[in-house]
Amino acid sequence: MLRQVARNEYQPIMAEVNVEEGLRMELGTSNSIKITDFGVPRVLMDWNLFWHALSNGISNARKHGGSRPIQISLMHQKDEERLIVQISNGVDAERQARLIASHGEDGTRLLHVRGDGSSSLSSNIGGKALLACAHLLNGSVALHFTPTQTNLRIEISAPLPSPTNAESLLIYFLDDEATMRRRYETWISPPLNPLSRVLPSLDLGAAASDAAIEGFVQTVMDA
Repeated sequence: MLRQVARNEYQPIMAEVNVEEGLRMELGTSNSIKITDFGVPRVLMDWNLFWHALSNGISNARKHGGSRPIQISLMHQKDEERLIVQISNGVDAERQARLIASHGEDGTRLLHVRGDGSSSLSSNIGGKALLACAHLLNGSVALHFTPTQTNLRIEISAPLPSPTNAESLLIYFLDDEATMRRRYETWISPPLNPLSRVLPSLDLGAAASDAAIEGFVQTVMDA
């Protein structure tokens, strides 16, 4: 996916997502990150793109915030169908004062430049990836500094799913990795069709899983 994004060849795949649930699953039991969800509903988005953008923002917060806590705030603008995510991290006061003195409080342009402050098509890989993913999600990124913290704001398109289409959506998840199949199991809940299934069964070994997938594919092709 990342190579396709870099080459401008990637086409977003929209699917219904519970954003907070997805984040907690990706972040695990990290005690250094607090998530605040201001009533974000299930929305349509390309989760892989969104998570790649967000993980770059979190990595940046960890790099510059040290061991200080990280706050992720989620908000959805229903009328405009936009998801707003803000990643905030505490800072070293003296270093932050120098940063503001050099670049001002709006640091968005730093996402486009090299770490040494030069511009040249940027070797700022994390910033470039963040901007590229946000662009594919019809979104934008803004970076702001205050004396006590740094705030990265990611805003993307996040329309609500159609209730009629969502309720009738029947999905079969196929994967030869047991870890991924366990993850897909958690996705099968309303409004997906209750007949949606994860294949092959989790109790099958590698060889049996491959055979089950081949059998399912052949059944579909013969139908």
